Amino acid sequence: MKYLSVKEIALKWNTSERSVRNYCATGRVEGAFLTGKTWNIPENAVKPDRTNKKSDAPKGLLEVLKAEKKSGVKGGISCAVGTALPSFLIILLIALFFHQFKENPYVAALFRGVRPAVVALIGSAGASILILG
Repeated sequence: MKYLSVKEIALKWNTSERSVRNYCATGRVEGAFLTGKTWNIPENAVKPDRTNKKSDAPKGLLEVLKAEKKSGVKGGISCAVGTALPSFLIILLIALFFHQFKENPYVAALFRGVRPAVVALIGSAGASILILG
């Protein structure tokens, strides 16, 4: 079997010598071996595919969902539930705790005082969404 140098393979594959050395060093070229500091590559070696090769990524939400369904990706519902459930449970526990004290005049005054700040925060968030769109 005839072996070629990195330079010869780089010309044959139309790529840089550095890429050929990296392919060899990572074991992606079948039959390549080092003799001292020189790589010996079989003349019939096949150029490996690039690992960072771009794929046709879906562009819209519907295309993403179709691609996930086609590839067998499951768990979207459990992901959504797992994301929202902890916050929901914390807010529910806080509401149940404050429900016990809603008749207390101090707690009622606290809620009346906090109400304008809550309205302002919600309005600010809504305005940010509208402006940044």
